[in-house]
Amino acid sequence: MTFDEGLGLAALGATERTFFTEAVQVAEARSWVRRALPEGCRAREDYLVVVSELLGNCVVHGLPGDATLTIGHGEGVLTGKLVHHMPPSGHVGFTQGTVSEIQWLADPLADPDFEDFDELAESGRGLPLIVLLCEGSVLVEEQPEQTVTHWTVPGCACA
Repeated sequence: MTFDEGLGLAALGATERTFFTEAVQVAEARSWVRRALPEGCRAREDYLVVVSELLGNCVVHGLPGDATLTIGHGEGVLTGKLVHHMPPSGHVGFTQGTVSEIQWLADPLADPDFEDFDELAESGRGLPLIVLLCEGSVLVEEQPEQTVTHWTVPGCACA
C-alpha cells in the first residue's frame, strides 16, 4: 500500500490520505488537515479536535494497521470519514456516564459538581466532546474487517 503525502483539496471539495495507526501519525494528520483547510475556515479548529480524538482512539484502542481519513469541505460544513482498516478490537458505545456528561456539557446551567466524572475518567471523555462539536452528527459503523466513522462539523463559512 502506498501513502499519499500530497494534498489535493481545492477551496471546496474533498481529499483523503492514509495514516499508520501510531501516535506520531496523529500529529501528522493534524498538520495535513491544517494544510488542507483554509486558515479562515471557522470550523477548522473543531475539526482538528475531532480528527485528533478519532485517530488517537485508533492508536490507543485499536489494532495496529492503517486508517484512511477523508475530508469533505462544502459550503457551511466540514464532513469527515475515518476508515480504520482493521477488525474492531472492542465495541464503540456510550455508557450512561457518557450520556450524562454530554447532557451536562450541553447545559449552561449545569451544576459544576458533576457526579459522574470519576466514571468518565475510566470510560474516556473523547466521544462526548466529538458529539458536542459535531452537534450529534456522528455515526460509527463496526464492520467485520474495519470500523468506519462519519461526522459533520457545522459552522464553516467558506464559499
